[in-house]
Amino acid sequence: MSPSAAGISTITPEMGSNVPDAAAIAPYQVAFDASGYYCLSQVVYRGYQDSWNTFNRVQIYNIGVSTLRAQGAKDTFYYQFTTFQEKSQFTNGRALHIRRYPNSNWDPVSEN
Repeated sequence: MSPSAAGISTITPEMGSNVPDAAAIAPYQVAFDASGYYCLSQVVYRGYQDSWNTFNRVQIYNIGVSTLRAQGAKDTFYYQFTTFQEKSQFTNGRALHIRRYPNSNWDPVSEN
C-alpha cells in the first residue's frame, strides 16, 4: 500500500526513501469515536477528529520507521512536524486516545 493511500500525506524527501507500510499497523486505523462527548458543535467535533487522525498518521509512520531502522535501514527518519499546530494536534490526539482507551499504551514511538 502506498503512503498516500494509507493517509500519510505529508512525507518530505528528507524523511528518507524507505516509507513504512501503514497497512501493517491496523489498530491505529480506527475512526474517532465521539461516544461520551455530548453536544459537540461541528467545529469542535472536526477539531477532535483532525487531532485523532493526526496522532494516528504520525504513530503509523513512526512505527514503520522504527521497524525499518531495527532492520538496519538507518537512512529512514522519524516524522518531523511541519508546524506547531500539527504538533499540538498530535498531542491533543494522544490525549483523546488515552481518554477513549485508558488501558492501552499510547506513548509516542521511542526513537532507535
